[in-house]
Amino acid sequence: MNRTCRPRLLAICLSATALLHATAPACRAQLASSTWPMFLHDVRHTGQATVPGPTTNHVRWHSPSSSRFKTSPVIAVDGTVYTGIGFSMCAYRPTDGVKRWCTRLGGDVSRSAAAVGADGTLYNGDRGNRMSALSPAGKILWQYYIPNDGDIRTSPAIANDGTIYAAGTWNGILHAFNPNGNVRWRWQGGDGILYSSPAVGADGTIYIGTADGALHAIDTNGKPRWRRDVGGINRDSSPSIAADGTIYMGTADALTATNPDGTVRWKLPTTGSVVGSPAIASNGTIYVGTTANLFHAISPEGKVLWTATGDGEFQTSAAIDSAGRIYVTGGPTVYCFNPDGSVLWQFPTDGYIISSPAIGPGGTLFLGSSDGKLYGFGS
Repeated sequence: MNRTCRPRLLAICLSATALLHATAPACRAQLASSTWPMFLHDVRHTGQATVPGPTTNHVRWHSPSSSRFKTSPVIAVDGTVYTGIGFSMCAYRPTDGVKRWCTRLGGDVSRSAAAVGADGTLYNGDRGNRMSALSPAGKILWQYYIPNDGDIRTSPAIANDGTIYAAGTWNGILHAFNPNGNVRWRWQGGDGILYSSPAVGADGTIYIGTADGALHAIDTNGKPRWRRDVGGINRDSSPSIAADGTIYMGTADALTATNPDGTVRWKLPTTGSVVGSPAIASNGTIYVGTTANLFHAISPEGKVLWTATGDGEFQTSAAIDSAGRIYVTGGPTVYCFNPDGSVLWQFPTDGYIISSPAIGPGGTLFLGSSDGKLYGFGS
């Protein structure tokens, strides 16, 4: 048995049951210390970057593809940009957008952002019912097969104890993986998990939304702590966790703030559905858009501070740079808002955008569009 932290290739034909009984020891891993190592930057899904973003709409480069970009990019320590295209995960050079490699996986990865470990390992799910680990060079290290509609359309989270959490499937299953690909436990929520990705609190509690509009809290052993109905259906929005432990999540008709004990603090009805996941600034302000072409700044008490109107539905999640500027997309357009709600810059692409932006080193913003281009904005 492999006693190191180096992942080993697992045959994808092995059944989930067999893998559940694997006894390889847990190996520590950490989230990469890059500018944007996973969806919404960190395991709490704050969307807070530690570096500044671009102050103009200058396109440094765009990298064309024959497919539409839907995946939110993530960034390795060396600046490499990873994003999914169709059935492949691809790596791009951050300075000029040159494609370094593409690795074909078992299914469509166009909506599942990856997570980058401290050793450079890339963890990602696909709609072929597989969870994969790839090396920084694009080599598949292991794959885990989930039978019975095991689509993974969500983005994994790497917790502080090294556990990789991946959710998805019409069966509503959350998996806890060791870095070597062995499964620690599985939790089934009773309803589908479509695009809601897991977030992890400071005490290790995992939060996930299910399609029936429920928010779930699960402990580090895979045992449910509580379930709270927050109303409406939720196909898309992931929970985000504030510094005080408040969990924010959107549904078809509202944004809800839930306390760590499962009690609802407040519920703010919205015009249009909340499709993107909330981003949380360092001062506690929550940023979230709706399908009614509206983008809101909301106080921790649930008061709307300002609202902006866009060129289309705000389906993505915002990125907040170290200066408090907010980057988000509405329809085909990329927006940069100042903290007071004024527009610093905007840029219309030639296609609809459902790829949430990522902030990279050197004041660069990365995102993809359905016009088939991956964009790098910066001076």
